[in-house]
This record gives sequence, structure tokens and C-alpha cells, in this order.
Amino acid sequence: MDDKKKNPTTESPCEASPRLFTSCPADVKIDFMFNREGGVWLLHDQPLPALKWVEYDSEKEILTLVTDRGRIADLGLRLPADRSFYLERAMEVTALLMKDGFVTDFAVVPMVSSRMTVN
Repeated sequence: MDDKKKNPTTESPCEASPRLFTSCPADVKIDFMFNREGGVWLLHDQPLPALKWVEYDSEKEILTLVTDRGRIADLGLRLPADRSFYLERAMEVTALLMKDGFVTDFAVVPMVSSRMTVN
């Protein structure tokens, strides 16, 4: 008899690989919205792994997700330097799962930037 406990949780498309560093599949649609007050929203059409925080590297202009399991998920999305103004001031990101134009789930997670700016 196998004494190992099975984990019934399902994995998202971005966390299907057992590797530490993963990338999201090409069919996941991801976009961002910003405002001058420091609001950042990550919109996605497929479930993402449970997030611990979001990181923005302003020198490389890339955004990565860090999951609660310690995995780093590359979005494959480059954000231009002119958008770094918003990301460097953000304290949190609201991730919104969108289905047919409606929000079906969301999570608010901390935002970390290589050049954090306090308003």
C-alpha cells in the first residue's frame, strides 16, 4: 500500500512543470492596466498559480510572478520603460481572472521592483 498523500489541488498552466523556473504557455492571454495613483491590474484568461508576489525588473523590462511554492513564472511579457513609472510606484498588484468580459476570481499580491519609488 502506498503511504504517500496525494495532493488534490490542480495546477495552473503556468505551474505544470516541476522546474523552479517556468513560463506560461503561449495561449494564456495576459494584459496590464495602470493608473497614476499606483494601481496595477494584471488581467488573465486562465488560472494562474497562487501568487506570493510580483516582481518588476526595470533594467530588463520584464515582469515575473513568484508563486506560493517558490516557483518563478515568466510571463513572456516585456513592459516598456515608459510604463516603469507606474510599476516602480505600485505597492500591490490585483490579478483578475477574466471570463467572457467578467471577473471570475481575483487576488491582491505585493509588488516588488528593482527601483522602488515611494510616492
